[in-house]
Amino acid sequence: MINIGDVNIGNEIILNSFQSQVYSETLKKLEQFGIAGYDIDHESYIIQKTLAKHIAETVSSEEETISEIPRLSQVAFKTLTNPDLYDSDIVNEELIQWVDVGNPYSFFLMKGELTDLSGNANDMVFPKSRVTTNGFRKNGTVINREIPSLDFNGKGSRLNASSVIDDLFEPDGETSNGLLEGSVEMWVNLRSKKNKSQGGPIHTLFHFHVTGTPFGLHAEVYPNGELQIHKFTADTDEMGQVAKKITYSYSEAGVIPIDKWVHIAITFTQDGVICYVNTKGYKLFDGKEKSEFGDAIKMNNWSIGELRPAGEGPVRGFTDGFGMLKTLEGPVSLTPDAAWISAKRAAKGSFIKNLVGEVSSLRIYEKALDNSEVIQNFDASKGQYT
Repeated sequence: MINIGDVNIGNEIILNSFQSQVYSETLKKLEQFGIAGYDIDHESYIIQKTLAKHIAETVSSEEETISEIPRLSQVAFKTLTNPDLYDSDIVNEELIQWVDVGNPYSFFLMKGELTDLSGNANDMVFPKSRVTTNGFRKNGTVINREIPSLDFNGKGSRLNASSVIDDLFEPDGETSNGLLEGSVEMWVNLRSKKNKSQGGPIHTLFHFHVTGTPFGLHAEVYPNGELQIHKFTADTDEMGQVAKKITYSYSEAGVIPIDKWVHIAITFTQDGVICYVNTKGYKLFDGKEKSEFGDAIKMNNWSIGELRPAGEGPVRGFTDGFGMLKTLEGPVSLTPDAAWISAKRAAKGSFIKNLVGEVSSLRIYEKALDNSEVIQNFDASKGQYT
C-alpha cells in the first residue's frame, strides 16, 4: 500500500513524498499493461520492490517540481519493462557526446536542453522559440508510435553543442592540434521544401567553427542528396603571410535520402571521408582546395592580410589542422571554439544554410567507426524508425 508521504516498502526501502508520487504514477502504467498492480501477490511484490529500489536510486530525494513526475515515471516504466532500452548495445568506446530526443534521460521537453548520455557532461542547449518538437504530449511524455524529434524550420533554428569542443580539439585535457580521426552519427529526416532561389534548402548537419572567422569544419546536404564536407584552415609561408585553405570532399547525388528518416554516420581518417547511409558506405570523392584572394578579414579584433593561393586536395583527418597560427603579428589561435548542429555560422555571426527537417539523435566519437560498428549502432537504434 502506498501513501502520499514517506512510506516503507518491503521493510527496506524508504521513499519520500515526491518519490512516492513517481512510484504511484509508474505503478499505474504497469497496472495498465497487466505487468503488476497494487495486489500483493508474490510476483507483484517482487516488481513493486524492484520499482521502489530503482526510484530510490535514480530519483533525487530532494524536493522536485511536480511537472517532472510524468517524465520520471516514464523513465522508470521503460527501464523496468525493458532494462536494455537506454543501456543499448551501441559502441561506447571513445564516445564523447550522445544526445537522444526520444530518451527521457537525455531530453525533457520543458527544459530546452539535451543531456549528454556519454558521461562526459557535453550537454546541448537550443532556443525553444526557434525549435519545436514532434512526438510529445504537452506534459512531456512520448506519444506511442511516434518518433520524438526536434523540428527545425530553417529560420535560425540550431543546437549549441559547444561543450564538446575541448574533447574534439584538446583530447584528454592536453593542448592538441585536433584529432586525426573521428565520427559524427545522426538520425535525421531532411525536408525538400522548395526554395525559389535554390530549388530547395541546403541542410547543414554540423559546423565546428572559429567564431568571427570563416575557419572551421562543416557538413552539408544539398537538395539533390549530395553530401559535401568543407574544411577551412590556414597556413603561413616563410614571410608569415596567411593563406586560407578550403578543402572539400563530396558524394554522388542521391546518396542522402530526402523526406524520410535516415541513419547517417560520417567517418574521418587520414585516408579520407566515408559516409554510411543506413549502414551502406560511400567513400567521398576528393575535391580540390579552392584558392581565394580578398581584402583583409577581421578575426577577433585581429586582421589577416591578403589571402594567398593554396594547393589542391581533399579533406583529410578530422579536427586536426587548426591550432595556433604563427604570423608577423604574433601567434593567433585558429582552434574552433563553437560547435553547431543543424546550422552553419557565418563569420559575421548570422546562421546560414539551416537544416530544414527533424533531428532525433546525435553521437560524436574520437575514433573512426568501422562498418561493423556502424551496423551495431544502427541495429541498436533502428526500432523506433522502422
